[in-house]
Amino acid sequence: MPLSEALAKELKMYKSYVDNHFKEVPEAVFVNTQGERLTKNGVQLFIKRLKKDLGIHSTFSPHAMRNVFIKRLLMNKANLREIQLLARHSKIEVTSILVIFNMS
Repeated sequence: MPLSEALAKELKMYKSYVDNHFKEVPEAVFVNTQGERLTKNGVQLFIKRLKKDLGIHSTFSPHAMRNVFIKRLLMNKANLREIQLLARHSKIEVTSILVIFNMS
């Protein structure tokens, strides 16, 4: 998976933050202030707060971000099997439907 310089920089900053704020490095990347894996509700609250802070009034959700990710994969010529694996679809048919939907 390609990693941009900007994302590499952000991940390094995040690692530094984690190293300075937690006794042990959490297993998960996205954690709460106690170092525990974010729950589905925690992610939803984070997105809600982010939308408010950034003044976003349109539809914006983790699912929408996932669809953008899949669309970007398509734009960059990823093959269907790669997209299926990255999207964690159990059936290639689900991926195919998304590909057709995103191409229209």
